[in-house]
Amino acid sequence: MPAPDFFRYQSRLPFSVRFICGVFLFVALEQNGIGAVETGIAEDESTTDIIVVTAQKREESVQDVPIGITVLSDEDLASYGISEPLAIAQFTPGVYARPTVAGSNPLFSIRGIGFNDFTSIQNPAVAVYFNQVALPYHTMMGFQLFDMQRVEVLKGPQGTLYGRNSTAGAINFISNPASFSSEAYAIAEYSSYETYQFDAMANGAVSDSLAVRFAMRSRQRLDSYQKNRLDDDSHFGEQDKFDGRLSFLWELSDDVDVSLSMHSGRDKSGQVAYEHLATLDADDKSIEPCPEVAAGDRAEGLCVNLGDYFDPDNSPYHGDYSSKGRLDNKSRGGSLEVNGEFSGLTFTSVTGYEYFERYQPQDSDASPFRFIDILYDDETKAFSQEVRVSSENNDHYYWMVGAYYSEDEVRALQTADAADYFFLKFGMRLDPAIISVGNNQVSRSSAIFTNLEFWLHSQWKLFGGLRFTSEQKKWQGGSALPIGPPNLNSGTINNDEWSGNIGLEYHVSSDVMVYESLTRSYRSGGFPGGFTLSAEALQEFDQEYVHAFEIGIKSMWLDNQLMINSALYYYDWHDLQTSGTDVEGGIVSIRLYNAGDAEIYGAEVDVMWQSPEHWELGGGINWMSTEIVDTSAVELKGNDISNAPELMFNGVVRFHFNLNQLPVTLQGDVHYTDEYFFATDNEPVFKAKSLWLVNGRATLEIPDQETSLELAVWVKNITDEEYKVSGFEQFDFSGDSYFYYGEPRTAGVSVKTSF
Repeated sequence: MPAPDFFRYQSRLPFSVRFICGVFLFVALEQNGIGAVETGIAEDESTTDIIVVTAQKREESVQDVPIGITVLSDEDLASYGISEPLAIAQFTPGVYARPTVAGSNPLFSIRGIGFNDFTSIQNPAVAVYFNQVALPYHTMMGFQLFDMQRVEVLKGPQGTLYGRNSTAGAINFISNPASFSSEAYAIAEYSSYETYQFDAMANGAVSDSLAVRFAMRSRQRLDSYQKNRLDDDSHFGEQDKFDGRLSFLWELSDDVDVSLSMHSGRDKSGQVAYEHLATLDADDKSIEPCPEVAAGDRAEGLCVNLGDYFDPDNSPYHGDYSSKGRLDNKSRGGSLEVNGEFSGLTFTSVTGYEYFERYQPQDSDASPFRFIDILYDDETKAFSQEVRVSSENNDHYYWMVGAYYSEDEVRALQTADAADYFFLKFGMRLDPAIISVGNNQVSRSSAIFTNLEFWLHSQWKLFGGLRFTSEQKKWQGGSALPIGPPNLNSGTINNDEWSGNIGLEYHVSSDVMVYESLTRSYRSGGFPGGFTLSAEALQEFDQEYVHAFEIGIKSMWLDNQLMINSALYYYDWHDLQTSGTDVEGGIVSIRLYNAGDAEIYGAEVDVMWQSPEHWELGGGINWMSTEIVDTSAVELKGNDISNAPELMFNGVVRFHFNLNQLPVTLQGDVHYTDEYFFATDNEPVFKAKSLWLVNGRATLEIPDQETSLELAVWVKNITDEEYKVSGFEQFDFSGDSYFYYGEPRTAGVSVKTSF
């Protein structure tokens, strides 16, 4: 396929978008004076607290990167209490995340673009990297965040430097590397529901050229707000997690260094409790959904399941579950990074390997019957290699060229015991009655890419990049009932695609930069990984494309005390991939398909102000409008995109002062999410209501020359909101659908000692 004509595409943007962007650019330049800087963009010597990122795979100030970026530092992660990837969405405007399959399989979307299927063989729309190594599947994103340096969220398609299925954006998780300084810390925390968490880190030099760092986290929740009324000893909602990381830094010479990071983890937590949603009319079970559910209400009792069950109370955390057993998930992997400087060039090699093994039971009918008691049994391996060569930064240009290769393999078996369903529906006594879904997939991806920045003038910079990717997926799998022949298929997909971006920066001053960019990115097609009895539903689905236009301003004010970054964006989304449910022979089937085309308009603002003495104020807001504009499924046309709230807001206030000469910090943070749908069919009952979440934290530092202490007390979800974070429709099966709720109010205390 030929490279995209970005300039022709820009002329096709709706007039309203071009007009708004033109006004936005004019106001920015007019207020700051065109031509105000005559001698380049020399850095202000008073600059402080500059946030350094590697969003473009080199170190630079976040204010110099022409991308919408949110950065969460190590202090942010600690003060917000972010302990897993899922939680970063609450503190990042424009980012949405929801848990699936016991919360260990998060789905991310950025500015409305995402993928709502959670099966084992699907690649996410948001590319997730840990220490520059891609995590290619949703199942691999349930790790704990500890001893982190920062998290970078890159918003909008990243089709050049991050080419692996990044139609929505990219999230970079970066851990603290080994260094030659001697340091150590330990953190002990106790919180609600008998939750114990312990962190430890030790870092130091082994020799003049070798340094090592070890970090770990153990988390145990012995009680739970989730209860299985059917079995008090089933451990629902309990947690048992351990993760460790060992890192090395070897300085071979002044110009060459090698970094090695290895990690391992396991999760033996209990299952999570879903809230039951009965969908059959109690007086006439041929009616589904029952009138109340069709109108968007949960009405247990008036609505029942196939066995006349309904949830007897309104607690979203309690239920009657027939499934038993704990999770037994294991992960390990690492990265080897080599950096060198030769003759004015920088060479980087990143080798990565990730392994994930999942054994995970789940009661997906949320009832005492064995209708859909699922067991996920997966094994995933992923290898990747990237090499890059780049020039030194100078006053005229910067370039980078690179190559990428990855190979991953997934072997997955999903089984469901449906013995009670076959008995009540068909009168068959099968025990157990196993429905199974098997998937074996091998994927290979090769790419070459280049990125260029060129100063046209002391204030104007042209930037762009191009990537060519060749991908292949080989798959075999299908579904089987306990009786009758299985529904099997196999196939191979080959995709050769161009992606890239082009843009322009105007540096109004050393503190204000305006940028405009056009980006084309794509996500490869694939094969369905869910249960289906339809031969047609086992066919491949096509790749999707996103063409993105963005104009933004990055600025610092008041002697760098105030940061204001803002952006307007328009996304043209073609052949969007989504999932839906069908019914074949009385059995629910999951269908993956290309729903059609969608459009997204949005605006975003990030603000951070730090006073010279006591106050820190920050926050962000994202507004967007999403619509499916062209589709072969008539019922979807005009619908909102799933998991895309129209308005999202987050804010934080920190107040620093001394109490008897001891530093104290008081913090309050708030997060707002507008209403949104869990699926593209926009069923009213699967619409999340608007939500405010409020958290608080107070810390007291006791400094010492050799050993310092930090005491903290915190409360999450102060107002004890009950809120849905996901839901799943299973109409026309057993009369059981479900919701999953976020955590109720929790509180805790922690003690950190540093050496």
